[in-house]
Amino acid sequence: MTIDFLRVYRHFGTEAEKIFLGRVVCRGEEYFFEYNSRYLLTRPNPSPFLLRFSSGVQQERNGRIPSFLLDSLPDGWGRLLMDREFRRQSIPIQAVTDIDRLCYVGDRAIGALSFDSENNNTATSEDILKFSDLPLLNKSAHDFYEEESTEILKSLNNISSSGGSRPKGNLFFSKDLTQCSENFQNDYEAWIVKFKTSSTLLSSEEGVCEYIYSLMSKNAGISTADFHLFELSDHSRLFSTKRFDRDGLRRIFSASIFGLIGADWREPSLDYEQIIRLCSALTKSHDQTKEVFRRMIFNLFSGNQDDHSKNWNFLQNDLGNWSLSPAFDTTYSPNRISEHSTSFKGYGKKPPKQTIAELAKLSGEDKPHKTITEVLDSISQFPSLAKELAVEKSVQKEITKTLNDLYQQNKELLGNL
Repeated sequence: MTIDFLRVYRHFGTEAEKIFLGRVVCRGEEYFFEYNSRYLLTRPNPSPFLLRFSSGVQQERNGRIPSFLLDSLPDGWGRLLMDREFRRQSIPIQAVTDIDRLCYVGDRAIGALSFDSENNNTATSEDILKFSDLPLLNKSAHDFYEEESTEILKSLNNISSSGGSRPKGNLFFSKDLTQCSENFQNDYEAWIVKFKTSSTLLSSEEGVCEYIYSLMSKNAGISTADFHLFELSDHSRLFSTKRFDRDGLRRIFSASIFGLIGADWREPSLDYEQIIRLCSALTKSHDQTKEVFRRMIFNLFSGNQDDHSKNWNFLQNDLGNWSLSPAFDTTYSPNRISEHSTSFKGYGKKPPKQTIAELAKLSGEDKPHKTITEVLDSISQFPSLAKELAVEKSVQKEITKTLNDLYQQNKELLGNL
């Protein structure tokens, strides 16, 4: 361990004012958390289910670090880069704690939180990229992910605070998407760019397929952030999406279902009934719970089975009001056992009509047949979109077959519920 104490801050307002939220201390293998008493007086509760919103030292269950803080840590790709940097500094990986990792993330976290300690060694960068540097970032990310060398580890580390296993970067783009920077620039907007891969399910077609799925999702009436497909000179096609946790300098608090209730995202631990109830409790909105139902139907029929607890997010504004975030990571991602990470009232696949009817009622969706038809109409666009965007024929064939199989498995849901 290199650090055993961490200060936590939350940023508010259009200028991202930095407010001291609380502190975390590690003792042995246990973590202790305490809210700042002044924060409690006027600021909103970031963890309404797992912690007391009151003064005094407390612990989350099993003594682990508070889950809402862990949302700020990157997963596979960002962790890979972080570990490489710790090794470069001769820090044994087995000695690195979650506090060390949060302190390393520092001010670069997703959402509205930031972290520091007396021994903060957070990497910073004043580097300004040109748009022409995007191919270099893409190639370096690809080489690093495939265990080849990279020459710009520092830049990759600076932009890698997002979750997820695939290589990606948090960049700021001019509004016409022709210039980019590692750091905020006036009139630039925050985007996430997913870099090319070779060893994942869809290989080099990951980007264009996520772009198609985002088009289908949007056409199905699902809330999405703006998205774009960068086509580089080396023929790489990179999916990118505008960040919903940034608006100029404003930083918007974001909490995944993992961060809110601690549901493990590494294995099936969540049910759509829980998501609907959680959404209802937080947002008090039938429009929002009906949106959950629509996304659920899209995931069921589209083969997006990587619907785990970190792929569902809620946003909290400065006054404490919650809303469902735009959909993200919506793509072709069949599970190796062909079951969803999030179950349908206990069913991992092929949920019975009665189950979907009960979930529709719970969500307040009084026209489930209309919703299902609209979603299926959108998904049926895949073959034409894939052909138009010149997706590799083998990938077109695989995804089309899966979509047809899922339709056959679940077509009874088209009847009256």
